[in-house]
Amino acid sequence: MSEKIIPVDLGMVKTFAIVGLRTVLVDTGMPEQQGALWEKLLQAGIRPEDLALVVITHAHLDHFGNARFLQKKTGAKVLVHRLDAQGLRDGRLEFPNSFNLIGAVFSAFIRFTFFLKSLLRKGEGSNFGVEPDIVIDGEYDLHEYGIAGKIIHTPGHTPGSVTVLLDSGEAFVGDLVGTFLKPGKPTIPLWGNNLRELRRSIRKLMGARPTWIHASHVARFSLQDLENAFGS
Repeated sequence: MSEKIIPVDLGMVKTFAIVGLRTVLVDTGMPEQQGALWEKLLQAGIRPEDLALVVITHAHLDHFGNARFLQKKTGAKVLVHRLDAQGLRDGRLEFPNSFNLIGAVFSAFIRFTFFLKSLLRKGEGSNFGVEPDIVIDGEYDLHEYGIAGKIIHTPGHTPGSVTVLLDSGEAFVGDLVGTFLKPGKPTIPLWGNNLRELRRSIRKLMGARPTWIHASHVARFSLQDLENAFGS
């Protein structure tokens, strides 16, 4: 079984369509990117009825901002880990603790920017919560969607962060590694709720021996890149 991987570049964040017998979308971008996301999916040949599952790697707004829209528009099921499910339902802009001063500064800037946008936004307000259709607590097999792979729990950035790991070696990690400040190098993200757990999750990922690691805000990395950055 061979899947087609379609990166959907929305600027500061990427989503990924995994096309097998049906289509699985990893993350959804910010609410204001709704039109761009929809147009790019259509341009890629993905029909609304093709989309079967939307995987939320973690409950931050830049990753779930259009989940409710896609759920209603396509009937696709929305999946999230149990530990991030309430954050998805609440649907608001939240950041965990910053791992460094730069992260703290960016958190303040993003909160302020989003506050200004919410004042200008009409109708929807600033809550984009969605009721998940599937709440997982461990590994989740994707074979029923015609995708040879699974979802694994990789906490640290948030308690319920997950990674989509395909049998082909492609891994979609959300914000587990990488920062847009150093797009060519896998690094610890600016934010997270538990640095020790995050490092354990990175080692868990390396132990799965993925070929390519797709981070949401930066370029993809090879397994060798990860091992050079974090040790083999």
